[in-house]
Amino acid sequence: MIYGLDDGAREVKYVVSGPDTSASTSPAQPVTGLSGTWAFTHAEGRIQGTIVLRQTGSTITGTWHTSTGKSEPDSILTGRVDGKTVTFTRLVGNNQTFVLTLSDDGNRLDGFGEGWFLNHTNLDMRRAAAINP
Repeated sequence: MIYGLDDGAREVKYVVSGPDTSASTSPAQPVTGLSGTWAFTHAEGRIQGTIVLRQTGSTITGTWHTSTGKSEPDSILTGRVDGKTVTFTRLVGNNQTFVLTLSDDGNRLDGFGEGWFLNHTNLDMRRAAAINP
């Protein structure tokens, strides 16, 4: 009963609705096919190089190679794919973590990194070539 209404108390029936089937409630499926060589620009284009990614399910591993902007040894990266979001940690210094979004055509990853010498620093990647199986 609801009391205090202008036209007096009224009985209200509570109806439990079923689950909303208009939107998917399952977790995002990982995008497949990220394995390959990606050319990157980093830190407003001052640093450039390639990243070789290897994807198994939702897990990615790879190698970061800087070719322009600074001299540093190659570094390893590990991460995950969740839908169109790619998150990876570059194992350098006390680590750098990147969160990237895959473009609709599957040929670009764009986002930002935080961590060792980074403060919301951009990373833009373009698919360069596929790895031979």
